[in-house]
Amino acid sequence: MTADTCCRPAALSMASAHLSILPIRDDGSKAPALDAWAAYQDAPATVETVAGWFANGRHGLALVTGRVSGGVEMLELEGRAITEGIGADFRELCRQAGLGELLSRIVAGCTHRSPGGGSHLIFRTDTPLGNQKLARRPATPAELADAPREKVKVLIETRGEGGYFVVPPSHGSTHPTGLPWEIVHGGLATMATISADERDALYDIARSLDQMPVSAISAPRARSGDGDRPGDRYNEAPDAEGRTEELLLTHGWTVVHRRAGITYLRRPGKDRGVSATIGRHPGLFYVFSTSTEFEAPRGYLPFTVYAVLEHGGDFGAAAASLAQDEPHITIRTGTDAPDEVAPAEVEEAEPSTWPEPLDNAAYHGVLGEIALAVAPYTEADPVGVLGTLVSMFGAACGGGRALYQGSLQRSNTSILLVGATGFGGRKGTALDLARSVFRLAYPELDALWLVGVASGEAITGHLVRRIEEARAAGGPAEDRVFLVEPEFGRLLTILNREGSTLSAVLRNAWDGVPLGHARARDESLVTAHHVSLLGHITPTELRVKLTDSDAANGFANRILFLAVRRQRLIPFPASPDAIVQPFVRRLQSAILEARLPAELAFDDAARDRWEDFYAELAVTPRLGLSGAVTGRHEAQVARLALVYALADRSPDVGAVHLDAAIALAEYARRSAAWALGDSTGNRHADVLLRMLDDGEVSYDDAKRALGLRTGADLAEAVGVLVDAGLATVMKIARSTGGRPRRVIRGNGANGASGARAARTGTKEISA
Repeated sequence: MTADTCCRPAALSMASAHLSILPIRDDGSKAPALDAWAAYQDAPATVETVAGWFANGRHGLALVTGRVSGGVEMLELEGRAITEGIGADFRELCRQAGLGELLSRIVAGCTHRSPGGGSHLIFRTDTPLGNQKLARRPATPAELADAPREKVKVLIETRGEGGYFVVPPSHGSTHPTGLPWEIVHGGLATMATISADERDALYDIARSLDQMPVSAISAPRARSGDGDRPGDRYNEAPDAEGRTEELLLTHGWTVVHRRAGITYLRRPGKDRGVSATIGRHPGLFYVFSTSTEFEAPRGYLPFTVYAVLEHGGDFGAAAASLAQDEPHITIRTGTDAPDEVAPAEVEEAEPSTWPEPLDNAAYHGVLGEIALAVAPYTEADPVGVLGTLVSMFGAACGGGRALYQGSLQRSNTSILLVGATGFGGRKGTALDLARSVFRLAYPELDALWLVGVASGEAITGHLVRRIEEARAAGGPAEDRVFLVEPEFGRLLTILNREGSTLSAVLRNAWDGVPLGHARARDESLVTAHHVSLLGHITPTELRVKLTDSDAANGFANRILFLAVRRQRLIPFPASPDAIVQPFVRRLQSAILEARLPAELAFDDAARDRWEDFYAELAVTPRLGLSGAVTGRHEAQVARLALVYALADRSPDVGAVHLDAAIALAEYARRSAAWALGDSTGNRHADVLLRMLDDGEVSYDDAKRALGLRTGADLAEAVGVLVDAGLATVMKIARSTGGRPRRVIRGNGANGASGARAARTGTKEISA
């Protein structure tokens, strides 16, 4: 059979079915036979173009995955996974986890076999993810001898948004073996459609088969002394794994399957799938599913599991509890270099020094008056009430009014309330109170709420549907969305998933740039939108889950962090309706007026005030993680000033509005410093700094203690500390001669201050 008689008809048939396809090179590389193929990730090639590609006979044909082909994803079990029994384990786990019917439906719908013996399971989903490597293993000595650079071998991976895979009847020189791709079951016309939850459950099964070594989250080490710790004895006990399993079962986890010394478990609240393993990685409870008390994907030592489940992650309390029957044990506090732990996995104590209080200037106008009026009658922090009102008001106003300050700033804000969970923070109380106010003044806000998003596509899709519904009803396009996330840690977990588009969509939403993609068949590009965000989180969870990349890519600096705590005890709170009634008409009028298009500007007094603020800001250092997350301070101030002006129904932004905005933004900056502590933004550097403790550590000891494999990783961490003035690198001559020994010496807080002054060329300005 020639390429012309098999590939061309298949290619034309796929193009006619609105699938995006590519011609593949005949050199065994499996690469597209095009100079550039990115355009076909957004729109399929026309039938005429495809006919031209395959006019002269080609051996190779590929399907572009993702939304462009109607949400196609492909789960690939590599040939080595099949021959090593991983494929059989995958099928058995799916059956034991209640996913057997789902897997059978996918297999029957469309399954291909690759020339290397791999299995391609192909399906559709509404929210395709990016390409992911779900299960891997270290290369064997024989494999390393054959290919020294390929130290990791993939067992199970996916193709989704931004990917493609070769499909039958590709053959011949398309693959180095010369063997063809084959259809095993069904076809592209009969592929199954599954939900995002089903897809995620299937992928979690695949993740449970990963064989790569993992680092373990363990208790922080005491600063001094080398005493025998209760947590160490707990980890080293012969029945430690059994204790972990028993503890998990008492907290609602269930055992799904046992095989070859590995226990597969499912998290509470889930009736299908697998969430974690015990025994896959020796001595560790390995979590690869989200929505649990544990960060994923991570490995946990037994004592850490005990501390998380029984003591909310408080290692000191957990150690004290274990030591109750051992009075000779001294319980130490404080942290230093963690044993067997990656720097980002260090649990820290709650921050102790509360931020300096919010300046009264922030309580300007109707929003501030409401927050102060309800303060005596609620346990919620007035800061939390004010921040929630600001976020809700900005969401209600929409994008009609703007302030140009470098770029157009609109009233949509992203507010994150940071405080203790439950009774101690009263973040939810602030939300309920503000919602009661808006139900009186602007009940339409309830229709704008969007809770529990799991992807960037979910936000874009929601906007598309709202716009289409409004047009169908004959009204103006509704571009407002109010994202509410009471469990903001869940959102951060999703952001950290490989292939997640959520961070990019939220950044673009804040900036006002188009969201989604323009496609020939499915118009999902949203050019006009007004997305506001309100979230709640604890400071501990924020420090654990806010990654370096979140700060570096500009997601976190589009958020205002506001520290909140319970203000008073009120066993029998009164309804806020009567208290806020005098403000309802003012708030309602301000929203309705702000819905009309207009561009505001600073008045003369505000321009003078802005010049002073901007000059001061220019010489204020922004160091560490807290500095990174407040990197858009001037833009945040401009946006808040606009909100205050709109609430006043003012035609211009005045000095009083700017002062109110500066006060709230400065409190947000202090809150970020309080919540994130002295973190440098580099996880290895943070742990190294605690190791130094004004002392010194050799390069070799630092690398070993941090568990780093390469000198480059250590050099990066050391460079962060040196740049911040927190450490100095010294070379010490050896008495025996030879290369000098390199040590890292801590400079203490004074060193950091000096470095700041040297960089700015002026005295540091306090926040």
